[in-house]
Amino acid sequence: MIDTIFDTISYAKGSSVIKMLMHYIGIDNFRKSISTYLKKYMYKNTNTTMLWQCFDEITKLKVSELMNEWVNFAGHPLLTVDIIKKEEKYFFKLEQNSMIQNDNTLWKLPVFIKSKNFEICRLITTKDYKISFEELNLDYNEIEKGENFVTFNNDLKGFYRVKYNNEVLLNSILINYKKNQNKIKENENYVNSFDIFGILSYEKYKNNLEGIKKIFNKIKPIENSTLLLRYAKKLYKDFKSEFYFIEGFEEYISNKETREEIINKIKDYNKFFISLVDNDNNRLNSLIKKFYINEENKDMYKYQFNDEYDSLYLYFRVIIDDNEEIAKNVLIPNFANYFEFLNKNYKYTLVEIMMKYIYLIKEQNDKKKLLLIISKDYMDNYYNSSYYINLDYKTAILNYNCLDEELFGFLNENLIWNKRNIFLAPTKLFLQGKNNFRKMFDNSIEKMKNFFEKYKIIYPDKNIVTFFESKENPYYVFLKQFFINNVKKEDLIEDIFYNYLKDKLNIINDVECAQLISVVQDFIQF
Repeated sequence: MIDTIFDTISYAKGSSVIKMLMHYIGIDNFRKSISTYLKKYMYKNTNTTMLWQCFDEITKLKVSELMNEWVNFAGHPLLTVDIIKKEEKYFFKLEQNSMIQNDNTLWKLPVFIKSKNFEICRLITTKDYKISFEELNLDYNEIEKGENFVTFNNDLKGFYRVKYNNEVLLNSILINYKKNQNKIKENENYVNSFDIFGILSYEKYKNNLEGIKKIFNKIKPIENSTLLLRYAKKLYKDFKSEFYFIEGFEEYISNKETREEIINKIKDYNKFFISLVDNDNNRLNSLIKKFYINEENKDMYKYQFNDEYDSLYLYFRVIIDDNEEIAKNVLIPNFANYFEFLNKNYKYTLVEIMMKYIYLIKEQNDKKKLLLIISKDYMDNYYNSSYYINLDYKTAILNYNCLDEELFGFLNENLIWNKRNIFLAPTKLFLQGKNNFRKMFDNSIEKMKNFFEKYKIIYPDKNIVTFFESKENPYYVFLKQFFINNVKKEDLIEDIFYNYLKDKLNIINDVECAQLISVVQDFIQF
């Protein structure tokens, strides 16, 4: 019970609401209120109401009423912003709705508003609210031309999302972000990465890839923004999760039109995310060489990881997917230097990316050695490593491109079926690598076929199809676990895997085809 009360969501919402309150009443008032509360109830038992009463006493703003709603109501609001014209005058039209479907909750909503020459907050208590341009001393023509801007919930101060329902307003924000990326004037507000992040978060919530593409296309390049770089990487993973399990299996889609649609979607997806960074190989190679760790520059990288490093990381995650030459010529030869240094410093690691390209290493013994070293290192440091380092280790170990039976047995026994069940989350990261889902299946199916050929005399009652889903086949359980935990159920899946298994298992007679339909349906059953 206690775990459900003090969970991540509770803490995250609580901290966000407190942050909003601090910006609403001002930092000085916030500090005075907390100080008053601590002095007044020193060595006494208290409740939340007493805390808010101290805020009321200092601010005279009825904070208790405001906070009771935010603490007790589920969810958070969506603020929709539009510009309307009435009798030759312009107004901002604001509308608040709950993010929860069929919920009519109305919040006392602190709306933070920023423009070039002002920063204000208005407390909105109704569903609809209007603010005139005249009241804010704004000129609509300046907004339209991009000479000025207005952002709502600027710097992500409030615990709510904003939907900009007006193209002129949205364009003015994007224009001014690009204008002010490398130019900050004194005594003048500017559009920053947090403001853009707020716009993108709504589009991400709506799963609107076209909207996200439009925004990113207007603000490129983004290399100088750590926040947007990280968000781009998150989008890269999230959107690919819609079809990463199909990538590499396109040939097994029966319907030609559907097959072409999927192929085009994947191409469009990859092209877009590659375009998020400046796809310039000269600059990329320059960054890689600068990042190369040697005796001369290792001390610098030991203490300093900056935005340029984040840019390089994004390059690796996006561009290298379609540029294996860079992996072969730069990444793989310098693997030992990268791994040793980054692993020791526990700040960032490229283990995940390097393991993704382990198949480029020519010597099988080197692959085995590397995988065993990382596996052992992970197990030795499981309780000591940070969360992100753990995640990278887990993902690295999940590369099955180079496994023989010995290594598969090692991972299966010591890691995959570990009681901590540590591999459910990082599997998605590995599978999002280009065609990795297909590679994993190809690898496991081949091992399973060899296993069956070697021991089929022990299983006289089974053919290759029935053996595929039998308890005697360890690879079936292995594949099914990863499949169920990482693939969304779609009609397309059954078609793909029927055709795939029919091809890989060399099924030709009608009896086995009928059996295969049943096997596939069982395999993809959620």
